[in-house]
Amino acid sequence: MHKFNFPTTIYYGKDSLDALARVIKEKHHKRILLVTDQTLIDVGLSQKVMSALKEHSPYQSVSIHFSVFSDIHKNPIEQDVQAGADQYIKEKCDAIIALGGGAPMDVAKGIKVLSRHEGPISRYEESQGGDQYIVHPMPTLYAIPTTAGTGSEVGRSAVIILKNTGQKSVIFHPALMPDIAVLHPPLTQGLPPDITAA
Repeated sequence: MHKFNFPTTIYYGKDSLDALARVIKEKHHKRILLVTDQTLIDVGLSQKVMSALKEHSPYQSVSIHFSVFSDIHKNPIEQDVQAGADQYIKEKCDAIIALGGGAPMDVAKGIKVLSRHEGPISRYEESQGGDQYIVHPMPTLYAIPTTAGTGSEVGRSAVIILKNTGQKSVIFHPALMPDIAVLHPPLTQGLPPDITAA
């Protein structure tokens, strides 16, 4: 397993999930919102990640509860973010894991904002100077990409279709960068062949 910063801390290699499990336990996270999509649930990848984080923990006496949020459009909409934030708050989560491609990553970043800031997410639109309203400390966000290309796991923005305009808009702030990105190549082997190849 290799580790480097960009400035997000990046774990790369076959033991990267083990390293993330150690971090989760060291930070005493107990209830984690796993933001993913239905495809990754259907192919069993989300369950594989949750099991790995539980099984490879060096502190087996500490239990982790995962709340899964997967009601996400391929091009995320404002309602996805609000529903995820509502679930985060209702389940009393203390961290977020984004698993998948760009859509789960973007929704997770929006949930991160709304978990500590008043909605709607359109209030934080970058073109309207909304970044100035992102002022409160936000929960830890871990990113586990299953595709290569978007770079969302090290990015500081989210692209969301807003309800009032129907247009893609950017939510931008340095605090949106995931704290740790986990690049675990074997995860791509569980995807449909065309996505793995891409």
